[in-house]
Amino acid sequence: MKSAWGGFWGGNGFFPVSGGDAVASASKSVGNDKNMGIAAYFACIRNISEDIAKLPLITYRRLPNDKGKERATNNPIYGLLRYSPHPAYGAFAFRETMTRNALGWGNAFAEILRNNDGSVNALEILDPITTATKPAKDGTVSYIRNYLGSVDSREIPASNIIHIHGLSSDGIGGMSVAKYAAETLSFAQSSQSYGEKLFSRGARPGGVLTHPGKMKDDAKKKLAETWDKAYGNHNSGKTAILDNEIAYKPITISPVDAQYLETRQFTVEEIARWFRMPLHKIQYLVRAQGWSTLDAQNTDYLTDTLLPWLTRWEEELNRKLFVNDQDYFAEHLVDALLRGDQTTRTNAYVKEFSMGVLSINEIRKRENMNPIDDEGGDTHFIPMNMTPAEFATSISGKEEKTNDTQS
Repeated sequence: MKSAWGGFWGGNGFFPVSGGDAVASASKSVGNDKNMGIAAYFACIRNISEDIAKLPLITYRRLPNDKGKERATNNPIYGLLRYSPHPAYGAFAFRETMTRNALGWGNAFAEILRNNDGSVNALEILDPITTATKPAKDGTVSYIRNYLGSVDSREIPASNIIHIHGLSSDGIGGMSVAKYAAETLSFAQSSQSYGEKLFSRGARPGGVLTHPGKMKDDAKKKLAETWDKAYGNHNSGKTAILDNEIAYKPITISPVDAQYLETRQFTVEEIARWFRMPLHKIQYLVRAQGWSTLDAQNTDYLTDTLLPWLTRWEEELNRKLFVNDQDYFAEHLVDALLRGDQTTRTNAYVKEFSMGVLSINEIRKRENMNPIDDEGGDTHFIPMNMTPAEFATSISGKEEKTNDTQS
C-alpha cells in the first residue's frame, strides 16, 4: 500500500496510510463476531437484516407520460434482485448478508460482475474487512478488493461496486456501530460474564464456616480447601457433614439486590438505541410501548427503522445497475408490513374501491389472490351521485340566475 492517496475506508473505519501501517491498523477487528453473543445486539442485527431481506425487491419500468409503472419481468435485473443475484446464494441471503455487514461493520460491498457487453451477470458479496474505498484527489472513488496483502488484491471502479453503508461522516465510508458502541457492548459482555459466574455458583457468593474455638492459620486454610473441593462449583447443593462443632452460615445476595437484572435491562435499552430499534421487536416487553394496535407498531418500525436502510439500498442499486437506462428502477414492496388485521384492511379496501382508487383485481392482487376473468375485474367504479366540483358550482350559479329571473 502506498501513501499517495492518504488513506482508505475499510470495514473498521478510516485508516491513514503510512508504509505498512495500513495493514497493521486494518487487522485490528472491533470484535463484531464476539458482540453477536450479546442477545440484544444479535436480535437488532438479525431483525433488521431479515426484515429487509424478506421484502420483495421489484424492478419496474416507468410508463410513458407519467402513467405510472409496471413490473419489468423481462429485464435481466428483475430476476437477479428478485430471485438469485449469484449462483452461490439467493436474493434473501444476498440482502440479509449485505445488510448484516452494513449494520455490524458499517459497510457492505458487492462486486457487479458484468458480461462482455457490459450487462450485469451477477452480484458477488465481498468481505467487509478486506475491502476498502480509495478516494482520489479529483473526488472520484474506487475500491480495493483483498487489500490486506492477498495475491488477488485488485482495484475496482466504483461503477462495479454496490456499497451499502450506515451513518457516515463524509458520505463515502460508514461508521461501525460496534466500534462507536464499544463501551456499551463491553459493559453488556461484562454483565453477561458476571451472570454466568454468579449462577454457576448457585447465585450465591459463598458463606462462612464458624468454629467456637480459635483455629490456626494452617487449619483454616486446609478447612477452606477441603470445603471448596467437596461442595464448591458443580458440587453445590450436596449435603454437607460437619464435625468438631463447625457451622456453616451462607451469605446470600439476590440478583435484584445486586442490581444485576437492572443492569441487564439497561444494556438492552442502550443497544436498541444504537440501532433505532423498538424494544418490542426484540422481545423486550418490560415496559409498555404506548401503541394501541399492531398497525401502529408496524408503521413506526417501518418508517423509523427500516425505511432509511431501504432508501440506501434503492438509491445505490438504481444508480449502479440502471445507469444506462433511467426508465427502469428497483423498489421494495412494503405493503406486507402495513397489511394490518382483516377488519382494518377490509374497511380500507371498501373506501378505496368506492372512490375509484382500486379495482377488484387490484384488491385481489394485494391479498395475494388471482385476478378474476370478468371484464369488470379491472374496471374502476365511482358513485353515480358524485360530480366534479367545478361542474357543481356552474350548476348552482345557473339555478340562482333562474330563480332571480322567475322572481
